[in-house]
Amino acid sequence: MGERLAWRRAYIWAMLAFLLGMPLFVKSPYHLHVLIMVGLNTVLAASLALIVRTGQISFAHPAFMAIGAYTSTVLVTEVGLSYWLALVMACLAAGFVALLVGYPILRVKGAYFFLVTFAFLEIIRLIVTYFKHPFGGSRGLVRIPAPKIDLPGLLTVEFAVGGTHFYYLMIFLAVLSLFVLYRVEKGYYGRAFRAIAQNDTLAESLGINPMKCKLLAFVLGCFFAGLVGAFYAPYFTFINPRCFTLTTSILIIIYVIVGGMGRITGAVVGAVVLTILPEVLRATGYYEMMIFAVLLILVVMFLPDGLISLPSRVLSRGLSRGARIGSETS
Repeated sequence: MGERLAWRRAYIWAMLAFLLGMPLFVKSPYHLHVLIMVGLNTVLAASLALIVRTGQISFAHPAFMAIGAYTSTVLVTEVGLSYWLALVMACLAAGFVALLVGYPILRVKGAYFFLVTFAFLEIIRLIVTYFKHPFGGSRGLVRIPAPKIDLPGLLTVEFAVGGTHFYYLMIFLAVLSLFVLYRVEKGYYGRAFRAIAQNDTLAESLGINPMKCKLLAFVLGCFFAGLVGAFYAPYFTFINPRCFTLTTSILIIIYVIVGGMGRITGAVVGAVVLTILPEVLRATGYYEMMIFAVLLILVVMFLPDGLISLPSRVLSRGLSRGARIGSETS
């Protein structure tokens, strides 16, 4: 067990070193942008996976991403706060709204929960569309200022689109988010979430409070969705209601399902593969979406537990084949 833990830690540190050194080898702004989008989608998928672990699939994730994006932008441009304080406030705003709406909507289940979360997504979209001040209406907010680190006499860092500063900020936020989400999943509450998903009545009989656990997962997941939104706004320098639609929600859900339903690691794998795959298939031109759709269907049909289960399936099939060959030769 100790040796396995040591190997896991070594793997994590090696992966982190690889990610930190990536800009030394990736000089193209386009490829750096793809890596940043991988980080964004990874946090979105992992945060939704925490909610899915309780047995609920939410369509409202882009709404909380929008809350984070608009809150941070308004605080910077209208109030005059620094981006770093606005980033924290945006995450707290998304979590607070999730706390307010989570208590009533988490009482419904199944298709009704889908409908309620979809309705909430539309409400947020309509609010930012209707109010031209301070949200910019349908046009949105443009020329959003980039973050800046200014420590007089010590350090000054100007963030620029296409530069490496946004990449390293994304790495920091993604690692921090995944660490928190993974620790929650592997702790007491993660086991409670799984028990609730299987049978919330039985879980309650064991002393677990289903509503408290569902609300915790929902607030945490939405908190990190707000974090992604607060990064998204200055990175793209503009936001509008079309950035946070049902299409975005469906894509995030696909990442979670294809990677491995209700598991943080599965969501990470799904987000990484399905963010990079369209860029690889772009060379196929007209056939890009067709190939992408066929690959998704094959994964769902032959890997019901997601891409995360592929290594164990290959290993078990190889072991069973080796055992069969051994029995035939003997």
